[in-house]
Amino acid sequence: MNRTETLDAARQAITVDRAATHGEAENTFGLIAAYWSAHLDTEVSPGDVAQLMVLFKVARMKANPGHADNYVDAVGYAAIAGELASLPAIPTEWTDAMVEAMVDAPVNRAAQPVAGQFQREVDASGSIVYSSRARSSGEADV
Repeated sequence: MNRTETLDAARQAITVDRAATHGEAENTFGLIAAYWSAHLDTEVSPGDVAQLMVLFKVARMKANPGHADNYVDAVGYAAIAGELASLPAIPTEWTDAMVEAMVDAPVNRAAQPVAGQFQREVDASGSIVYSSRARSSGEADV
């Protein structure tokens, strides 16, 4: 796989395939950061998660240098890390109530925005903008 094919495969994976399966990366990485922060008893940001996943893929490259998927995934994680670095800071202090609310939240199998999650949209000028779906009156404030 040449560099163009690797980049094209990474673009397809992070903007179409994984987004359809897992939802927006910003939300998934935010949730992972919360879990890792609680488990490690230290602050982990969504950007840290993306960077650590790049390192995870680098370790897999070392173990199996001929497996193209490791390179594709590393490029994808690096792109997500770069995008997360350009977003406004999101509070990363998690209370027990916040973590419990995330654990109890319904699974988003249809990759639809859930209350409080960021949603990526493209505005009329072609710029990517982020918005948070408003909560309805019965939803938890996490």
